[in-house]
Amino acid sequence: MRNKISQWRLPGKAEIRTQELARRRATRQLLRVSSERFSQAQQEYLDWESFSFWVRAIVEAEGGVPSWIKRVLQERCPSFLEFERRCRAAHPKQTAPLSLLLLEWIHDHVFAKAKEEGWLDALIFFSIRDPYSQRTWAYWEHCEDEWSRRRPARYPSFAEWGLAAKHWNARSAVGRK
Repeated sequence: MRNKISQWRLPGKAEIRTQELARRRATRQLLRVSSERFSQAQQEYLDWESFSFWVRAIVEAEGGVPSWIKRVLQERCPSFLEFERRCRAAHPKQTAPLSLLLLEWIHDHVFAKAKEEGWLDALIFFSIRDPYSQRTWAYWEHCEDEWSRRRPARYPSFAEWGLAAKHWNARSAVGRK
């Protein structure tokens, strides 16, 4: 599984300081938005984050973007594929992986208002610490590991994958290998 070593490493002073600065910044940004609006945005963010992990798992297992994933991206993120094409054309040797470009697009398009109003960093900071986000990350790692060894006959739909991630328990999965 990815990052096993780093999961058990104690953070250094610089990392602790950086985390504390990020926490303070996120907490200040929370004052710019109502708790109800933030909570709604966080649920939406967690769904989009899960979508990006699902896309990433499939793209990495396939070694490229299958045409059916392109159709899903076009449907759910209408301008994303054009955004990706422009990024790759502008910086052919430095372009980030598709998954990072997708997150950038999500931040810029889906959460543009949060970004404009100055609370996107808070949304990201608190969302990635949410238990659902942690399970989604762990499930993505599990899928990446499993699918790199043996691709499934059929990839799960995003709805199927999201439901599995929602209920993922990495501890109980350890003995399944």
